[in-house]
Amino acid sequence: MSNILRLKYDLGGEDYLGAIYSDREESSDSSKAFGLSGYNRNFGFDGKFNFASYYYLIFQLLGTSTKEINDTAFNYNTLKKYRFDNNKYTALLDGKKFNGADAFVSFSRNTRAWNFYSEYFFQSPTVRRDNGFIQYNNFHNLYFQNDYNFYPETKLLHRLNPEVNMEIKFDAQRKLREQFVDLNPIVEFNGGIKIYGGYIVVNNENYGGIFHKDVNRWHFNLEAFNLSKFLTGSFSLEWGKYIVRFESPSYVGYGSNFSLSATVKPFDRLRNDINYSYSELARSKGGEKLFAGYVLSNKISYQFNKNFFLRVLLQYDQFNRDFSIDPLFSYKWNPYTILFIGSSHDLNELTNSTGITNFMKQTDRYF
Repeated sequence: MSNILRLKYDLGGEDYLGAIYSDREESSDSSKAFGLSGYNRNFGFDGKFNFASYYYLIFQLLGTSTKEINDTAFNYNTLKKYRFDNNKYTALLDGKKFNGADAFVSFSRNTRAWNFYSEYFFQSPTVRRDNGFIQYNNFHNLYFQNDYNFYPETKLLHRLNPEVNMEIKFDAQRKLREQFVDLNPIVEFNGGIKIYGGYIVVNNENYGGIFHKDVNRWHFNLEAFNLSKFLTGSFSLEWGKYIVRFESPSYVGYGSNFSLSATVKPFDRLRNDINYSYSELARSKGGEKLFAGYVLSNKISYQFNKNFFLRVLLQYDQFNRDFSIDPLFSYKWNPYTILFIGSSHDLNELTNSTGITNFMKQTDRYF
């Protein structure tokens, strides 16, 4: 049983103060409507303030309280070794009760010339949000971005924007988990072309109990979104060192990622979005490849009129040898109601009795 309460008081302009409370009650016995034995409760305050025209302060402070259900059906032996909060608790659902804290604050400046953004984010090892989602906890995170815009206003150049991004992350015991510094200059040309790229000069991370240093790499992007009404597009390239996370122990390999996208609009009602992305990873530069492959997708959209819309998504995934077709038709009945009908078809490259893998067969279909 879930309850969510949100209160927000408008202070005028962009400023506000707010409060939030979420509650999720549960039981190991799914037949029970009441008398639930476990819960997760989150409660806190947040706000946003704009002052001196250009500066913004945003904050959120939360407390969490969790009581696990006691369900031996989930007490797998593999979970017993996973512990948190200085080994006080296990990953088992064993009826334990614990509290957590969550804090976020950001301070930024937003102008035509000088801009910066800074934030501090903390989540204790015992933070849970069962009505929502958190990717991980147990960290102190400090992030800072600083950039300055120059406007040459020449026949060629519109804007120059050198940018630097920095981040450092610790766990709750103040053990270093991750740090990086990324230099990212941006050049924007007249006519709708933007180029940006750079180099991650510092990239160190503790993963799987191993501290990996100097995981440096280059990145380059080009965007052309205002060249014409008929065709727009972009591409990006990243290459250098990456952590190989799927092998134990983890180590640093060498890889690259490339993507190319284009939008074709022969006329206003028809739109075609094409995207190609390629990734590879090797044990070392020029060494044995751990994987290499691409994903190619094509989304075709047609707006018959203001009420009827058709979209067809075609995608081939070389990694999984999978081809999918997803048509979707929608009818806008009124401003508050839309009806959808669609299907999803997956075709996989299978192996026949002779060991040949060169034919596609439909394996899944949904309506």
